[in-house]
Amino acid sequence: QEWGVKPCAVEMVDDQETVIIEAIRRHLDKDIIILTGGVSVGDYDFVTSALESCGVTKVFHKVRQKPGKPLYFGYFQDTLVFGLPGNPASVLTCFYEYITEALSILTQRKCSQRMSLPLAADYIKKPGLTWFMKGQIQGDEVRILDDQESYKLNSFAQADCIIELDEEKEFFKKSDLVTIRKI
Repeated sequence: QEWGVKPCAVEMVDDQETVIIEAIRRHLDKDIIILTGGVSVGDYDFVTSALESCGVTKVFHKVRQKPGKPLYFGYFQDTLVFGLPGNPASVLTCFYEYITEALSILTQRKCSQRMSLPLAADYIKKPGLTWFMKGQIQGDEVRILDDQESYKLNSFAQADCIIELDEEKEFFKKSDLVTIRKI
């Protein structure tokens, strides 16, 4: 609603493929469908196969990022379909990084602001995935917060931005410029 979009329906369903298929079919006439959970490879992750059964065209499934690697995006006629992972921080990260961009395009309104700021401290990560870290802007620099695990939300309660750490880079030094998205 903050971005000029009124949710039409919110529905919780059990982890049963037939129930998920029925729920998806009920909403294929909407502009956007956002599903959370069930897009990974666990025994009860039926969303991607349910979407296929409903005729949704997959654009991509799984991205080289942390958190939110099992992210799904597809479409059915004019309906955009996002399948977000189930862990809370993964859901929020993917929402801010992907869905707000789609909402900006659909509503022709700026839903979030991206900018560059220097890091407040050194940071080391493994290369091979883009990392999205919860952060806090402090003056003219940005600090990476503690508790970055995808099942934890306490860092999101303190965060005012998401910091994007490049996929191939491993060592980030204090004062290195990084891209952030204000949240």
